[in-house]
Amino acid sequence: MAQQKKLLINYTNHPSHLWSEDQKTAALQQWSNIIDIQFPLISPEWENEDVRGCFDQFYSEVNVKCGSAGRNVSDADFLVMGEFRFTYYTVNRLISLGHKVYSHAGKRDVEIKDNKSIYTFRFGRFVEYFAD
Repeated sequence: MAQQKKLLINYTNHPSHLWSEDQKTAALQQWSNIIDIQFPLISPEWENEDVRGCFDQFYSEVNVKCGSAGRNVSDADFLVMGEFRFTYYTVNRLISLGHKVYSHAGKRDVEIKDNKSIYTFRFGRFVEYFAD
């Protein structure tokens, strides 16, 4: 019996319904389904305990959403991108819990108009976070 593909938990500020067709196609080739969880607004005043608590709340939500999909949290990989300190903590915690964690890599086109920068992201591929 073939092993079922894992779920992808999209923990970014970019819900999957707004992804380019290239990104959606690449995701669904690798994972069976995408579950969006909105990345939190992180206050610059947060202490370490606030970061830990926010992660714990997120991971509880993941457990519930995986259960609603008839899956276990161990069946999930994660796409994590957002505020640097919280992302760093989240990626490290998820890896320590045995999960694979990804970022997306691509190119950003920048247009400067009326002294404002407009960024357009062009998806390239999913890349796994790693440490030596």
